[in-house]
Amino acid sequence: MRELWGVLTMVGCSFSSAQLVYEGVRGIENLKKGGPVGAHIATAPRSAVSGGGSCVTDMDCELNGVCQDDKCQCDAAWKGEFCQILATIPGRREHGYRPVINGSMTGSWGGHAVPGPNRQYFMFAATFSHGCTVDQWYTNSFVSQAVADTPLGPFQYQRTVRGIFSHGPVVAQHNGTTAVYHVGCGKPEIDAPEQDCHNTDTRQRNPLQSHQTAVPTTDPYVCTRTSGVNYTLDGYDTLFTIPTEHLLNSHDQFKDHGQTIAWPQTDPCNPVGNNSSPTNRITNNAVHIFPNGSALMIFRYQCIGKDGDDGKNGGRRIGLAFAPDYRGPFRMRETPVRPIIPDENEDPFLWVDARGRFHALVHCLPYRGPPPAGHCHLFSTDSYHWEKSTRGPAVTTFIEYSDGSNETFCRRERPQLLVVDGAPTVLYSAVAPLTDDPTCGSSTISYTAAVAINTNPHT
Repeated sequence: MRELWGVLTMVGCSFSSAQLVYEGVRGIENLKKGGPVGAHIATAPRSAVSGGGSCVTDMDCELNGVCQDDKCQCDAAWKGEFCQILATIPGRREHGYRPVINGSMTGSWGGHAVPGPNRQYFMFAATFSHGCTVDQWYTNSFVSQAVADTPLGPFQYQRTVRGIFSHGPVVAQHNGTTAVYHVGCGKPEIDAPEQDCHNTDTRQRNPLQSHQTAVPTTDPYVCTRTSGVNYTLDGYDTLFTIPTEHLLNSHDQFKDHGQTIAWPQTDPCNPVGNNSSPTNRITNNAVHIFPNGSALMIFRYQCIGKDGDDGKNGGRRIGLAFAPDYRGPFRMRETPVRPIIPDENEDPFLWVDARGRFHALVHCLPYRGPPPAGHCHLFSTDSYHWEKSTRGPAVTTFIEYSDGSNETFCRRERPQLLVVDGAPTVLYSAVAPLTDDPTCGSSTISYTAAVAINTNPHT
């Protein structure tokens, strides 16, 4: 499988970087030198004196800056002695997405915004029907599209783009197309009737299913198979696309591409080769699209009892897959599937910086509570060999606001970034307030918070 990741197409007769079409995660220039390989060759962001931690290589600075004169110098988006902390900026409480649909506020759980027509920003978010929150994610989640004049929002509900059940959307753009990857098929799960959270005493299923949308399927509860995916239909990770210029038109339809990836039938984590066990589902997938349209996917998978896990937390691991076309099918980097780091994490978001180095933010487990919960940073020079920061989370459950106030949340999950020229500029997180339930046992409020990230070079 390794050679699949390193497919390189050369245009012309030489190996010059200008003539290189990059497919996957290797580049000719670094390959010839025998050094680490990035996704593309580009001008690196300006670094300035910051951090100051002792270092030998850029890895000691978590690839968020450079090691110069034995000291870490951080890129604008990062701070801390070893550039281990995302340099967020205090903003307004209302930034983000708290959906109001038909005059009624409901919950959301993570969203991802991208630029679109009219210089506006369009967010795709996990949203909950009938006043519900993340506690009812499995029964009430659908994907909505929201719009704002700035990448911070506040975002306003625009339309429902995928019905119940659909969850965890993440967006990538390529050559005028907006691609939305998500979990679910827009069909309700057979064992999970929709709840009505406006009446917490009864919580009966609402027969109207007002957010339901029709999605072509070969089975009422599984997604259509993408041509060429010779796997079991497992995990429900699907894709739809729309021309970016059409995002503003609420009547324009999305094109469904079906399931993009599923578990190999021969993998030891799926010994019977069917969908009878929930332990091997692929979820929380995010995609980085390279300039030539090939793509790298990061995802969470579960395999209870594998990799030394006792199953208490579901064996949540992070894996990677590759496709020569971002619409799939994606193939596992290697089989049997192995995690890129040994410990448990979920909700990965992937990006490639301007130096061609790979990064991911993940939701640090355990689920709830004060630090160390939050978003942890993973990094790699080649996408094969990953490290996780040992210096604590890059982002904690604590948010500061521009009016001088602050808040610590029970839960801060689903990290997603607006990345511009390889640099993080806005962080989107799913949050549940600590004040809602001091024990962090349940959430009657959940929404998507947006926080700006520093883009000015450190002085």
